[in-house]
Amino acid sequence: MKYNLLIITPDQMRSDYLGCYGKKDARTENIDRLSKEGITFDNCYCASPLCGPSRISFATSTYFSEHNHRNYWSTISPDVPNIVTSLKNSGYRTGMFGKNHLFTYERLDEVWDSLDEICLGNYDGHPDYKHSFSAFTLDPEHEFNITGRLTTETISFMKESDRPFLAWVNYQDPHPAYTCPPPYDTMFNPEDVELPVTYKSYDNKSQPQRNEVWRKHSEMDLCTDDDMKKAIAHYMGQIKYVDDSVGRMLEFLDSSGLRESTVVLFFSDHGELLGDYG
Repeated sequence: MKYNLLIITPDQMRSDYLGCYGKKDARTENIDRLSKEGITFDNCYCASPLCGPSRISFATSTYFSEHNHRNYWSTISPDVPNIVTSLKNSGYRTGMFGKNHLFTYERLDEVWDSLDEICLGNYDGHPDYKHSFSAFTLDPEHEFNITGRLTTETISFMKESDRPFLAWVNYQDPHPAYTCPPPYDTMFNPEDVELPVTYKSYDNKSQPQRNEVWRKHSEMDLCTDDDMKKAIAHYMGQIKYVDDSVGRMLEFLDSSGLRESTVVLFFSDHGELLGDYG
């Protein structure tokens, strides 16, 4: 028997903001269900704190020091041994929805039988995105509101597959800018947010120089406590948006009878500082 494989990869999701990792007010019941019914890794680390290199490590089962891709837009040739083309060559139908950050863009059609590739960066084109810590409500009809759409496309792909499939959905959320549509934008009250202990309390001399560069690059000297609390509250809203999307896919697997024949793998490409160490 060949099992189907559903991979769900949110971008920049912290494990300690999930209920299954101890966040009491997370409201992540669907991700928590995956944890309860499956296997949860207590000590699992991404190979690189950067999107492309991290995803390349996962897809190729090689360390950063082996594949040597070190930049944000790093991509690999589909000819490099990897999980996707290996399954495709063994008869699987492959579908990817969301961010690529993995294969050479000009050859994506060779890898995926169904594809909707979209990467929004930091929502740079949105008029309300002014800083790395910007947090605002996203109009449900805005073209940047893609999490629900990608979920629908993934479900349709699984429903239409007439043979074993690999479905990989790569969400933008909970990536900066910290923005989400209603009702997620108001689910968590900024006034209830506790700022990280290290938000202002850290020893700059013991920090990597890169951290100081990043603080300046992110203009953190302009970020007030209220700004940071709002960003964290919206970040939690983005995670809930992802959680509800996970719930939709799990509901489909249950109702379609595919649950027992589908392996679901949920992981983020890397974490998010979210105010830690300024």
